Amino acid sequence: MSQDSIKKKLLIIKSKPTSLGTVEGFLKNRDWTIKSTTNLKEALIFLVQEQPQFVMVSIDHPNRKVRNLPKILAQAFPVCVIVFAEENSAASFNMLNTSNSEYVLYPPITGPAVERTVNKFYKDQQAKGVTNPFQRTGSSTAEDGSVIAIKGEGGTLSSQNAQSILQQLLGGG
Repeated sequence: MSQDSIKKKLLIIKSKPTSLGTVEGFLKNRDWTIKSTTNLKEALIFLVQEQPQFVMVSIDHPNRKVRNLPKILAQAFPVCVIVFAEENSAASFNMLNTSNSEYVLYPPITGPAVERTVNKFYKDQQAKGVTNPFQRTGSSTAEDGSVIAIKGEGGTLSSQNAQSILQQLLGGG
């Protein structure tokens, strides 16, 4: 399956509602389906229902718990997580450098930079011999053998410990 034969979906979790407008426009003009939000609950609903292949997470988000999100999402869902900074500050650069994320975008964020990162992800998967990096199985079993499913209108998305982790991120919501 080539990367062009499937509709590319991207979830952007950002800190300011007005940021990244040009990036979103660039990607939409290249047939991307994009959900961009500052609201974590809204983002997680989109993640479960629409099952995007890519999730961009801003380390500048006002909710400090968002900084744990890239690691959690990468473990719980078959997505490529891209960490980025909206602020061009020393603090943001430091957080990006210590994020331990495989895919990182430094400011200023541009549409071509996002596409280059996505292409790098596909190239890395190809090098690892992975034919479908976004394959979603009917159930995902945690190391302790438990299976947890997150249900949405788009069907059931099973993932290890995801439900409790996401509830913690949302403050028990």
